[in-house]
Amino acid sequence: MKLIITGPAFSEEFYVKKNRVIIGRDESCDWRIKSDKLSKIHCEFKFNHESKRMTVTDLNSKNGVMVDGIKIDPNKPTQINLSSTVFLANQYILHVAEADKQEPIEKLYSKNFKKKNPLPSKPKKSSKKEVLKKILLIFSISLIFFGILTFYFGQ
Repeated sequence: MKLIITGPAFSEEFYVKKNRVIIGRDESCDWRIKSDKLSKIHCEFKFNHESKRMTVTDLNSKNGVMVDGIKIDPNKPTQINLSSTVFLANQYILHVAEADKQEPIEKLYSKNFKKKNPLPSKPKKSSKKEVLKKILLIFSISLIFFGILTFYFGQ
């Protein structure tokens, strides 16, 4: 198995040879990622290579771990599979892949990956001008709709 992580300015692969991988900033971690967004000891992946079952556990990280868009509870192992998408600190996208499957991985993790698959972000606030345009559009559509109703169903 291998883990593939894509962040704001990089993409890396980590080949899993043990049943447990700890990710974080600390030098004691199996996979060290230098980022102030990640906790010193951020999360743990456990693998059963025979059954190909995997879990991820948030190790009380500051910025959390999400699996398929859902934030997981700290210290509670959450099962994942090859199709799962794991977000670390809402900034790093992590996928699990079989070590022998190279070609699809290269397609997914091109330099343009971030542009094609942006990280979740807060919705942008609309300006007053945009809000007024939307209100005017809704009002205009309502007037047209009521005009059509009046025309077809009489005065």
